[in-house]
Amino acid sequence: MPPSKGLYVTQDGKLHGQLDYYGAWVEGGRLTNTILSYLMGPDGIQTSLAQVSGLLDSTTALANLQKGPFSGSYLLPGRNEDSGNTNDDVTIVLVRGMPSDPGPIFL
Repeated sequence: MPPSKGLYVTQDGKLHGQLDYYGAWVEGGRLTNTILSYLMGPDGIQTSLAQVSGLLDSTTALANLQKGPFSGSYLLPGRNEDSGNTNDDVTIVLVRGMPSDPGPIFL
């Protein structure tokens, strides 16, 4: 069963994506708390979530059409260099091909 949120590939080889969470960070200063409160409030980031979801849907649909099917996806921390962390950036890796049968799960 696919995860309920994030990027994932289903057994039919299609890439899907759903918003998992959002947040904001504001550089320190006199207005930090005011700006952060606005961004995280009802008139801030939340107002663009539907637009971001639409962009994610159209991007995954285009990837499926042009490059699919996929057998998996994962995230690499950093900027596609020898080292890095998720505070720098994240690279999305898509593995082409049909997913294999997961087979039995032994406990």
